[in-house]
Amino acid sequence: MAMNSQQTEAMPELRVTLFPIVEPFVKGVTADQWLLLRSGKPDGATLIVVADLVLEVVTSLTKAILAAFTGMKTSVSEESIRSSLGDALSQSIAQALDVASQVEDDSVELCAAVISKEVAESVNSALSTPMHTAERVVRPRRLNVMVGHTCTMLKAFAGKIRIGRCQRRTRQRKLSPAPLEKPLVDNEEPRAESPVSVVSLLLGVQEQSSSGDSVIDIRKQKSVEELIDQELRKITDPVLDDLPDQVYALLQEECSLEIANTAMGITALLTQQEEIRRGRMLASPPVNKNRRPNASRA
Repeated sequence: MAMNSQQTEAMPELRVTLFPIVEPFVKGVTADQWLLLRSGKPDGATLIVVADLVLEVVTSLTKAILAAFTGMKTSVSEESIRSSLGDALSQSIAQALDVASQVEDDSVELCAAVISKEVAESVNSALSTPMHTAERVVRPRRLNVMVGHTCTMLKAFAGKIRIGRCQRRTRQRKLSPAPLEKPLVDNEEPRAESPVSVVSLLLGVQEQSSSGDSVIDIRKQKSVEELIDQELRKITDPVLDDLPDQVYALLQEECSLEIANTAMGITALLTQQEEIRRGRMLASPPVNKNRRPNASRA
């Protein structure tokens, strides 16, 4: 029992400051991305940006705790890190958005809890190495969960801000790309089995769809989206340029969702056709053009 009591000690008092990390993120999120976050349907580009924020928060907290634990041969508990983290992330987001009050949403606690769990594992993993290195690969499922809860928290914040207070592109900006991930329902646990996870977007790889019958090619879908977007802009830009901001934002969101659904359907059809063609090629034996017919023996 004495050994166990020495393995996990009280963590030194740590003041968590995440505003320097959160502020650039908030300033970098476009008006279109805030609209998608508010709708609960963030697109691939937005998921990657949120994932970058989450990973930076985890790395920053891990390094800060390791610095506080210099020379100590102990492990840290998830509870102690959660206590030190508090509401620092949500407070920093509120401060960066200049929102007077924080959001009242379960996602705030869920987000802080899963980040604390990851930081605790990262710190203890580093403490077990001679060099106390903070380098550690985040498991895909854990990353998906952290990003999912963060997006849900940002959805609550998005409901408190106006488009005019966010970074806005010019009128000639590109329509938002497709929402590749299944929208999260309030109080629903983000699942790693979503059709396209943030991990597949970060790595640029293909991932099996939820149906298990086909593979969604992210790059191909993005190409289809861009083609549809280019053609649509030729028609809509002259009209949208004169619309009020509020009307423009609503049309922007609707167009984004329509582009998403259309591109996903086209990509699925193209993928099925390729699989059928590939199956036919595999079923047909290769023809050896250099092979001569057997001569009849006398």
